Amino acid sequence: MYHSGQIAILSPGNRRLAVRRMVNFGASVREAGSTAVNVKVADLTPEGCEVRIARLLEPGTEIWLKITGLAPVRAHIVWSRQDGAGCQFATRLDPRLLEELASPPRRVDSRLIFGRRGARA
Repeated sequence: MYHSGQIAILSPGNRRLAVRRMVNFGASVREAGSTAVNVKVADLTPEGCEVRIARLLEPGTEIWLKITGLAPVRAHIVWSRQDGAGCQFATRLDPRLLEELASPPRRVDSRLIFGRRGARA
C-alpha cells in the first residue's frame, strides 16, 4: 500500500480539534445513492480530514470515504468550498492507523528480499 509521506504536523488552532497531519494521497468519496468520486486527502486527524474535490458538497451530507487498504469510513461534511470539503468521521480513527497513513513509505533493502549478490543458497 502506498501513501505519500508526512509533510507537516500542524498544532490545533482556534477552531481545530486535533493535530493535523498534512498528507497527499488519493481516495474516493461516495454519497448515498451515487457513484464514487476520486478525491485527494489533504490533511488527516483521528476525527476527520480535508478532501480536495472538484464539486461542492453540502454541509451535513453523509458520505463514505474509501482510502486504499482500509474499509470505507462513514463521515459527514462539516464545511465546503469550491475546491474541497472538511469531513468529520462517524467513528474516530485509531491514532496508530493515522500514523501509518501519514508516514513516508519505507524502503526495504532488496538484499533482505532477494539475498546478497553472489551468495549461494
